[in-house]
Amino acid sequence: MSQSPPRSSRPANRANRPAKGGTPAGGAGHSKSRTTESRPGGAPVRGGGSSAPRAPKAGVAVAERSGGTAQKVADRVRQPKPRAAAATAEPKPERPQPPIHVEIPAVTWDPSAPPLRYDVSTTRPTLLGKYRGAWVIDKPSGWLVHPASNDPAPVLDEWIQGELRPNGTVSPIHRLDKETSGLVLVSDRGDVRGELGQIFAGHDIDKTYIAVVHGRCHRKGIIRRKIQDGARMVNATTRYRLLRWIGPYSLLIARPEEGRKHQIRRHFSAIGHPLLGDARYGELRPWLGDEPGRLALHAFRLVFADGTVLEAPLAPELTVLLGRLAARYGSAG
Repeated sequence: MSQSPPRSSRPANRANRPAKGGTPAGGAGHSKSRTTESRPGGAPVRGGGSSAPRAPKAGVAVAERSGGTAQKVADRVRQPKPRAAAATAEPKPERPQPPIHVEIPAVTWDPSAPPLRYDVSTTRPTLLGKYRGAWVIDKPSGWLVHPASNDPAPVLDEWIQGELRPNGTVSPIHRLDKETSGLVLVSDRGDVRGELGQIFAGHDIDKTYIAVVHGRCHRKGIIRRKIQDGARMVNATTRYRLLRWIGPYSLLIARPEEGRKHQIRRHFSAIGHPLLGDARYGELRPWLGDEPGRLALHAFRLVFADGTVLEAPLAPELTVLLGRLAARYGSAG
């Protein structure tokens, strides 16, 4: 029986073993043998049959490092997509209009004087004139523009029916809060309401309000805050300019660009300067004796694109309020 050769008789060097494909290492090449070649930098590259280097795949670049070793580097840097330019709202240009000067009566402060009271039953609207077929009316605070259920407040169109005797149904062209006094345009003609209503709806009109707010606000500013309108949030911008500080209050003019519901009241409450007398968005402080008994907001001026300027004089009870505040605290411009 034959015996296996001793371990010492086996090849000691693995290099002497035949390579795959039947050709000893270092021998002649075979058609199916795998060869090696060197790229610049000394890095071996394995290839099959051909000595030509393989072309890099699409999207892959071959790079050399400073140490002399070349390697494939992913060249998958995505080109940034062009980003659409952000839409920036252009500031609405203000039409030329006369300066606003609010006369504050000179009165003597009497600490024993009773607090101010406002009785809506003693007030009446005032017809200021006509503009393009619409009546221009100065509405007192506490009067409704539209009838409301369960609200016994006087309604503007009822006064119009009795005083102006229109030819048909009278409707306001724009809205004005019950608590706010000042300019309202109404008409009994559908074509007039449609024409002027489109101007208000398109915000192609400058509206100026006079207001008294809590605190000493900046001399001028722009409030840009969204306002909830039903189930959605809508953009709203209000510009304001200080007329004078009166003790812990500020007399100012406010210009809302859109005219959203309660826009001025909401905006000034949001920045910490609620309107004096605002029970809904502010805080009434009757113990100070400064409450006017009504909202300190008056729709003072409308300026149209054709240059027409409509104004309603400041409500008399607000003039009394300003005189009283100035007598108690003093005022500064």
